[in-house]
Amino acid sequence: MTAQTVTTVGGLPITVEDCEGAARHMIDHAITARGVDKLPLYSTSANGQVVSMCALDVEILSLFLEADILHADGEPLVRASRLMCKTKLPERVATTDLVHFTARIAEKEGVSFYFLGASEEADQQGRREYEAALSRSDLCRLSQWLFRQGRRGCGGCRDQ
Repeated sequence: MTAQTVTTVGGLPITVEDCEGAARHMIDHAITARGVDKLPLYSTSANGQVVSMCALDVEILSLFLEADILHADGEPLVRASRLMCKTKLPERVATTDLVHFTARIAEKEGVSFYFLGASEEADQQGRREYEAALSRSDLCRLSQWLFRQGRRGCGGCRDQ
């Protein structure tokens, strides 16, 4: 985890920030990482299902504990923090909301980002929607170049 403030909910160190702060955090990291040998920010989120899976499987738990930031993508985690934690979570940081906050800040800061993990059709649809909503047509990059001609991952690494 980074030096962000965290509160422990359901055994997981949840980053204490709202959607705007989370987006700002990710964009700031991207800007400071430009041109230097700095790892990308590992950001993920947790909800009740993730808490349950982590409680039952130490390997899954270790994956979430490796994250630089772990957001509460579930209102039950926010409510639990308010009932049981000294440091309360300000709000749910759902990925479906966070992408919009991030896109607005990215547009202002001249930062692009990628849609990863979807089909080429879904990538294209997402890009069309963002290009219609934002003034910069180069803001959203697509992940599909990674998967053409048997390529996997950044730099075109091949599966063994």
